[in-house]
Amino acid sequence: MHRLAINRHYSGQGIAMKILTEVEKYSKNENKKEIRLDCIADNQVLNKLYQDAGFNFYKTIYQHNAGEQIADFNLYKLDC
Repeated sequence: MHRLAINRHYSGQGIAMKILTEVEKYSKNENKKEIRLDCIADNQVLNKLYQDAGFNFYKTIYQHNAGEQIADFNLYKLDC
């Protein structure tokens, strides 16, 4: 999954958290060991969402060239 976006009209309804919960359930059912996510380091809302969903901060990658931009990215992991 890459760049999932929720229409602003549906913002605040917990849809992103529900999606992360379903991804976790799917990963457990498929016997995956972990889920890894990243986001722009200064995106406070997304960083908080990942942490609230139980993901653990792993590390920051500084000045990563993501193809479209060069930015700092925070990496998160969730053990399944």
